[in-house]
This record gives sequence, C-alpha cells and structure tokens, in this order.
Amino acid sequence: MNTNNNMEELLRELEQTRLERDRLLVQLQRPQEQPRQRNNIDRPDEDYYNFSYDEIDDLLNKDIRTAGRFITKRQARIMVDFYYMIQDARIGINNQVKALSRDEEPNDVLKWFLKKDEQTEKKLGLALESFAKSQPHSDWAMKVPGIGPIITAGLIGHIDLTIAKTPEAIWRFAGIDPTVSWEKGEKRPWNARLKVLTWKIGESFVKVKGNMWSPGREFLAFADKMREWEEAVKEWEDEGSVGRRPTKPRNPDRVRATVHDKGRLYECTKTGTTGLREPRWPQLVGQSVEDGDCVWMCTDAFTPDYYGHLYSLRRELEGWRNDTGRYEEGAKKELLKKNYKTTTPTYKALISGKLSDAHLHSRAKRHVVQIFLSHYHEVNYPIENNGEKSPGPYAINILKHAHYLPPPFKNGNDEHHNSVFPTYDNRR
Repeated sequence: MNTNNNMEELLRELEQTRLERDRLLVQLQRPQEQPRQRNNIDRPDEDYYNFSYDEIDDLLNKDIRTAGRFITKRQARIMVDFYYMIQDARIGINNQVKALSRDEEPNDVLKWFLKKDEQTEKKLGLALESFAKSQPHSDWAMKVPGIGPIITAGLIGHIDLTIAKTPEAIWRFAGIDPTVSWEKGEKRPWNARLKVLTWKIGESFVKVKGNMWSPGREFLAFADKMREWEEAVKEWEDEGSVGRRPTKPRNPDRVRATVHDKGRLYECTKTGTTGLREPRWPQLVGQSVEDGDCVWMCTDAFTPDYYGHLYSLRRELEGWRNDTGRYEEGAKKELLKKNYKTTTPTYKALISGKLSDAHLHSRAKRHVVQIFLSHYHEVNYPIENNGEKSPGPYAINILKHAHYLPPPFKNGNDEHHNSVFPTYDNRR
C-alpha cells in the first residue's frame, strides 16, 4: 500500500511539473507588450512574466530526474548504450569543429549539432543518475573512484544477481573469463555490451590510479605560485612601482594533505599567503590549522583509488613474470592466433618469447575488474536474495586460497588501511 501511495505521489508531482513547464513555455512565447499604467504607476500585468530558457531547462531537468526513478533495467541497458554512442558522436564533432576553426572554415551547422549532442548527453546522464541512485545496488558502487552513475546504471541493468550465483558467472557473462573462448561458427558466449562496459571500468581504474599516492599536488602548485607572486611584487616595488602590480593568485577552495596516510580534504576559511612549509594537518573533521596568513579547516576525507592502486601492483607483477619467462608458452600461442605484422612491437615481443606491453596492460586490467565484480557480487548479492550471503569466488570458497581481499568502501571511506592493499611480494 505504501508503494502504491508513493507511486501516486510521484506521478502527481511529475504532472504538476509538466503543467508548470507548459505554462512557462506559453509565457516565454508571448510577445512582450508594454505594461499598462494603473493609477499613474507603471506596473506590468499580473499574468505577464519574463521567463528565461534557463528556468525552463531547470524544469525539464526536474522532469527527467523524476522520470528516471521509473526506468526499468532493460531501459537502463538501452540508455547506457545510447549515452556512450552520443558521447562518441559529440567527441567526434567537437574534434571536427576544432579542426575547422583552426583552418578558419565556417562550422556553424556542426556547432549546432554539437550543442544538441551535449544537451542530449546531459539529459541522458541525469536520467541514468536518477535511476542509479534509486537502486540499492548503487550505494557501494558509486563510492568507488572511477565508477560513476552511468557505469553503475549499466551494471545494474546488465547483471541479474538472482541468476548469477557466483562472481565467475558474471565474469563469463561479461567475457572476461580467460578460460572461455569464442570459436568460429559458435554463438558468442558472452554479452558484448557488458564486455564493453567492463573495458570502460578497467580504463577508469587506470585513469584514477594516482589519487591516493600523490595527493598534495594542488597545495604544492599553489605554494609555488604564491612564492612567484611574492618575488614579482618585491621586484615591482624595487623598481619604484612602475607598471601594473602583479595579480595575487586566489587560494584553492580545497587542498589535499601529503603528510599522513589517511587522506583528508581541507577548505581555506581565511585567505592570505601560505607558509613556506606544509603545516601539520589535523585529522578530525572541523579542526583548523594556520598556514602563514591562511587558515585551513578539515572538511572531509577524500576517497583513495583502491582498484587503481591494485592495477599498479598487478601490472608490476605481470611485468616481472614476463621478464622471467613465465609467459613464454602463452606468447607462442598468441603468435599463432593472429597474423601480426613483423614490424610491430607486439610481434617483436612475441617472437622473443614475451608478451607485449599491451598484453600485460590487458591482463592487469582484467584481474582488477574481476576483483571489482567479485566485490560487487559480495556486497549486492544479499540485496536480491533475501539476505543470503554470497558464496564468494571459487578460488576462495572451494580451493581455499588465503589471499582474500574484502570489499572496500563497504562501511565508509575510513575503512581503508595499509593491510587492505596487497603487495604481491609472494611472486611464485
């Protein structure tokens, strides 16, 4: 009964929003007339309003967010594919517009299509974000650096955890199980769209792999700018204040500390000139620290790139195994699969009994994505199976391997500590 009442309330809200949008459109299209005089006071008619397109766009966005809650999983799959198609088209048109602009050629039509693609991409993103946030599966996934609402919506739309009883079932369905091959004349044994999505997940982890280990770049860059500004001001004063005074750089809104393991974000509450040395940052949210003339307040913890760091470690291990000849047989098999050109770096690596850098990159990505999907299965399996616990990967549940990695971000960002991250020192 509560579900029906909530549905009726949302539908009424959606209808009211649509009526308001239609009223604004009518008012916007009405020709602007001169207001009549009443009692010698210039005053417009009560029914005349001057609305902007931005206000109508806000209402449309509200419409889309409301409707996004009612998207089905099948619709989510279609919309995620369409989102990436529009994104690819937008990137391609943008590159063409830049090329034409450099050559000073007319490109107004392409700019119009570019704007429409940007608007469509934005609207699709809003709807998919609303869908993802309405699903209980998104609570954990969207905490992971590199996993946004679009990828989360795609995972929810493609993966049915009432059918996928083990993480390996997801791996095979996504086409990232190396033991499954697609032979000639056979039906494809995996979902092509989900395989593309897992490729995007792996690339996202690679892109964010520096978030945890070099967090102080914003602060250090700002401190360098401040010192350059102070030197320029001193030179300006020594020359008798001739010309324009150098512009003081604006304090960054937020910085990251470099002096402790657990990351925190600090907001500048008092502007001024920073000190020459990085201050001793407080650990508790709400605490402040003086830094020269500036004051920084701890506002929140930033999220470390768990899977990006895991990729870096795995890539190092894959390189070590490749250099010690562990993949010589694999290199021979790979050389027979395809007709590589003899001038390519891949052929030269394979002919020498080693895998290429691209192969090692793919192996490391696949390993990390498999771990991510195992964690996704462990966290969300009980949600769709009446609280039943996930059986876990075959290697852990049946073979009793000891190297189990618990899902990160399950109980918040502060769950991370050094013991969570594997080192791969046992290179066997």
